[in-house]
Amino acid sequence: MNERTLAMTYYATEGVPSVAPANVTIPLVTKHSAVVKWVAISADECFGFLRAYRIHYTEILKNFSFDVAINSSAKQYQLKELKAKTRYSVRISGVTGKGEGAQSQLQYFTTLRYDQGELEGIIAGFCLGIILALTIAVILCSLMFKR
Repeated sequence: MNERTLAMTYYATEGVPSVAPANVTIPLVTKHSAVVKWVAISADECFGFLRAYRIHYTEILKNFSFDVAINSSAKQYQLKELKAKTRYSVRISGVTGKGEGAQSQLQYFTTLRYDQGELEGIIAGFCLGIILALTIAVILCSLMFKR
């Protein structure tokens, strides 16, 4: 006869997470987006059933703040529609049925002025324009001096 033990977590009174997600990083930043990563809050520190993570991010210069709630199983999220060449701060917290828990330390990042390859395209276009202008100038000068 096999005997099984079923473990079940029960909270007499649900609370909020006592700690914030750990090791919050921003490993990828582009002109209009940034990826935020973190280590999940352990079940022991949730003091309830983790329902979501809340990401708070602020455009620092204009002090515009935004919040996004995402699934509790997520460990990264891509912030989108950010402004180019803009400094932001971000922090994350866990949310239970009782409310929002502790927030992580602020992390800062600045979106890029140009996306990868964009600056190279601008420089290549500028160089081709210069070459074309010089070519036309040489042709016009040679036509004028032939007279």
